Amino acid sequence: MLNSQQLTALESTPAIKEKYLKSAAFGKNKAIYPFLLIGILCLAAVAFLVFTGMTETVGVPLLAGVGIAGVASLVVMMAINNKTTAKLQQETNEMPVCIGKKIYGNDNTQIYYGIYTTGPKRHDADFINRIAGKIFNIAAEPDKDIAKKVNRLFAVEFAAPNEFAKPLPAEFTEGELVYRKQFAFLHLPEAVKTKIADNDNVFLLVALNAENPKIITDDIYYNP
Repeated sequence: MLNSQQLTALESTPAIKEKYLKSAAFGKNKAIYPFLLIGILCLAAVAFLVFTGMTETVGVPLLAGVGIAGVASLVVMMAINNKTTAKLQQETNEMPVCIGKKIYGNDNTQIYYGIYTTGPKRHDADFINRIAGKIFNIAAEPDKDIAKKVNRLFAVEFAAPNEFAKPLPAEFTEGELVYRKQFAFLHLPEAVKTKIADNDNVFLLVALNAENPKIITDDIYYNP
């Protein structure tokens, strides 16, 4: 794994910006969230009404209106996101690179919970491993309320690798903002999977958007 100095240099590597900026920027502008939610809810409602045979009850005009509203919301969301991405391409000189740690997950679907921080300790493998150790040993956490919050964050689901990340309790993470997110490893190159496994399940992320980081898929960056 690259050391802190190498990771700092990697953050200003043009190849990282060119490859990961667009996907890592998704959701950075919070204005897209309402449109995304409305779009999903509208289209889900249409699908539900159609598949449950309630089209005639609701009426085709209303159903079509809800569907159009859903599509329109998603179009607006994409327009906002594309505008944000274009602006970021002009303004971004560095792409934050973070050390992530695989906690546990489903080996069949290859969806796993991982943790990372985008703050000052984002290159600190010892810190991430220390927090991971506390999660693995959560039964020893003296504050039962914190233990309950952590257990809830790591409840067995593994079905939403595209969800936005959620923060762990600050009291549990030494005051640092540490995120928990589901990550899909299925389509990672086998060489990267091997290097992650050989490095105690530590991997690299590009986190232009702190809540929606992307795994670095180039195995060359996992070499010391």
